[in-house]
Amino acid sequence: MRKFHHIHPQTLLILAIVLLWVPTLATSAPQALKICQIQGSGKTTPHAGNQVQTDGIVTADFDTQSERGFFIQKENCDGNEATSDGIFIYIGEMTHVVNVGDSVTVTGTAEEDFGLTRINTNPAGVGVVSSGNPLPQAVDFAPPFDNAQSLTYFEARESMLVQAADTVVVGPENARSETFVIRAELGLDQVFQTDPAGTGEVIPITSDGVYTIEPDAQVGDQIFNVKGVLNYTAGDFGILLTAFPTLIRPSLEVPLTLEGNGTLPFSIATLNLHNLFDTVNDPLTEDSVLTASEYQRKLKKLALTISGELGEPLLIAVQEAEMARCSKRWRTARRFPSSTAMSGKMALTGAGLMWRYFMTWIGRRC
Repeated sequence: MRKFHHIHPQTLLILAIVLLWVPTLATSAPQALKICQIQGSGKTTPHAGNQVQTDGIVTADFDTQSERGFFIQKENCDGNEATSDGIFIYIGEMTHVVNVGDSVTVTGTAEEDFGLTRINTNPAGVGVVSSGNPLPQAVDFAPPFDNAQSLTYFEARESMLVQAADTVVVGPENARSETFVIRAELGLDQVFQTDPAGTGEVIPITSDGVYTIEPDAQVGDQIFNVKGVLNYTAGDFGILLTAFPTLIRPSLEVPLTLEGNGTLPFSIATLNLHNLFDTVNDPLTEDSVLTASEYQRKLKKLALTISGELGEPLLIAVQEAEMARCSKRWRTARRFPSSTAMSGKMALTGAGLMWRYFMTWIGRRC
């Protein structure tokens, strides 16, 4: 005779609940949401960790690049300026899946990747509905000065197609391939970190290696037709270029011709030498040691400035030149003049100038 073990009623109840729950998990469909609903109006998605399905137009394709994905956008998603109409789709591998202008459906997991809201999926989770569609209208990008308001402004346009027609460079390209610009209409040529109004108006432009700013931007350059998607990486927002912008470098101003007023038989001038140090490292002073070629090049340029733009004045007051008594040669040999002065004299003589010098160091110490 077989013996049957007694099963407690509570155990049977638990088993019944589990059997009913597991099929539900296996067959649950992803929630169909608009991009703006996935993004939400805050800094993070309200659907993090959930399976979602959405659709949009591909605005930027980086699926074969290091980004391993692409950006999509749903134009006029909900009419709410606090929610972004764009989102990044991460496919997890470098493979060609879509093209710009494709209308796609995406199924995956909504998540935050170090501050960037995205959908984590794979190539099988992407379906191309149609191709060659017009792109959503790029948003004219105009962040406010206030830092807190600017962050909110950036967040509400995350992953959207944006543009800036006319900008001025206020920070050259850094090691992260970022160039910093402001809108030309602001009428500013520089930005101070301590500005009480804030620095939120600064727009970082990121080159991904496909679309770059050429040549390398310098402060004061104008960059036209900046267009791309607003990305967030390594703790910063930046426009990830989707086209080559146009850079215009302003021409150098022609130096003014110096003319005397006719009342004196000689001319007097001042000239800032901008930290003119020699090739000797003086340990007792904080100097910048130049190579011999760099030093001679700087001296020749100064000589040409004196003989050209300044018109060879009779008396020149100069600043920011290494003091003779601070130089190593002066301290060791106790002789005069310093290497800087001697080399400078040679350079000026080479430019056709004959001159003598007088040094003062009132109130200065080495």
